[in-house]
Order: sequence, then C-alpha cells, then structure tokens
Amino acid sequence: MSWREGYSEIVQIGHGAFGRVFAATAGDRVALKVIPSSLGWMAVREAATLRALVGAPSTPVLLGYFKADSHVLEMPLYGPTTYSSLCASGFVGLEHDAVAAVAADVSAALAFAHARAYIHCDVKPENILATVDGYVLADWGNASVAPKAGTYMQSRYYRAPEVALGRPPTSAIDMWSLGCVIRELLTGHPVFKCKRGDVANTIADVLPTMRFVGASGAFVKACLVYEDRLTAAAAVVHPFTAWRPRGTPARAGSPASPRRGPPCARSPGTDVALSDAQPPTTGGGRQRCSQQ
Repeated sequence: MSWREGYSEIVQIGHGAFGRVFAATAGDRVALKVIPSSLGWMAVREAATLRALVGAPSTPVLLGYFKADSHVLEMPLYGPTTYSSLCASGFVGLEHDAVAAVAADVSAALAFAHARAYIHCDVKPENILATVDGYVLADWGNASVAPKAGTYMQSRYYRAPEVALGRPPTSAIDMWSLGCVIRELLTGHPVFKCKRGDVANTIADVLPTMRFVGASGAFVKACLVYEDRLTAAAAVVHPFTAWRPRGTPARAGSPASPRRGPPCARSPGTDVALSDAQPPTTGGGRQRCSQQ
C-alpha cells in the first residue's frame, strides 16, 4: 500500500539525509515525514519519543504514525525555521524580542524532556520552527535517554565540548547547543564555525574572546560554560526569557509574522514540519542561502 492513500494535494517541501517531508491534505493541511523502510527504526524511535513527550510545551504534536511502503509520521504543518529567518535578514541577526521568545520556548521544551530523561541531541536553528504564537523544537529523531560517549550526535557548530572530547553526554549538551543558537540568532553567524574534527580547538580559541552583554549575554554565557551549565528549568525563568511576550515568531525587522517563510536557506519550501525538510549540504555542512 502506498503511504499516499488517504491524502490529497501532496507537495514535497523538503528532504534530508533520512527522508522527505510533504505537505498534504487530510481534512486539514498536515506535514508528513516519510522515511524509507530501510531506516524504519529511526521513524519508530522518533514516534516513540514524541508519544513519551505528549503534553510537552513547544514540541511537535504527533498526529499519527503508520507503515506502508515507507514509514510516515504525520504532524501539524508548522512555519519556517529560524535559519530561514536568518537568511531573510541577510544574516544580520533577528530582533531581540524574537530571539528571547526562541530561548523561552526551546528552554520550555527541553525542560519537559530533560525532566523525563530525554536529551534532544540536535538543537540548532534548522530544528526550531515558527508557529502562530511562538516556536516548536522539532526533529526528535536523534533524541535519547542514554546516549553513549563517542556516538555521533549534535551538528558540529553546536556540539558541546564534552561530546567533541568523547566524554559521556548529559542533558547539559542541549543547553550548550541552545547557547550557540541564541548567539547566532542575535549576531547572524555561527559562533563556533569549524571544520570537521576541529570542534574542541575552535571552542578553546573562540570562547575566551567572546563578550557577553545584557540579559541575552548572561543567558548565552551561562550556557557556554564547561561546568555548572544553565539547566533548561533555570533557563525558563532566566531574566532573558521570563518576561517574553507571546506571539513573537522570529523574523527580521517586522513585527508581523507571516505563516510562510522565504524560499531560501536550508528550509527549501514554504512551510516545514521537521528539520529533515532541508536540501543537501554544501561545503562545511551548511547550505548556501539564496540571496535575491
């Protein structure tokens, strides 16, 4: 049986290393993450994780999971990624309030997951999607309750030093990644841009040169420490996030939030459901952004 049965107006809106993402109609417009049977274990793991996190704030809702000629996860059709918003800004960074909203919502999602022993293992701008009134932290396919040291995890620009050094990971690795993300959304550029295998050296070179100003700087600094890192639960009530107004999806220079984002960056379509909705990478593991 084809997974397409029961859906209409099917449009591919992205693809990644492990599958493709489609927008489709089944009463409402939904997003379908389609994973080939050869990688079905990944779909099973992601579905199980999302079921375990039912009720989590700022986390995708699993509307359904089934196996046909491929494995399919059905979810709401969310908005563009924060990386798409950076692209639209010309990589000058996003508005402070929007970044504070990202920090608040992602922290809330992580706090819920960490309290249940889940580690996301891949927090990055491509995995943070705008909604009508905030953000969701998507792509829980790499999440684990007990990731092993030496296992590949975290995109390298957001990889915690303990992961880079092969030490046992804890939930603190997600907070390191979040600190990197918030700095990038504010400045427009990755803070630890590095080549494969050079993560630890890059962190050691760059971190001592960084300046941290204001509440946002204090938030990032608390995430980018080797010990006693900010926890997700503490991040939710941090001065940078605690006052955050609702209804502030990320964008550059505009208080209005269109549901559909620009067709650029690693978000290849208009709306995406998960970070797998990305085109293949170009040099350095990051995609070029089409600038008009």
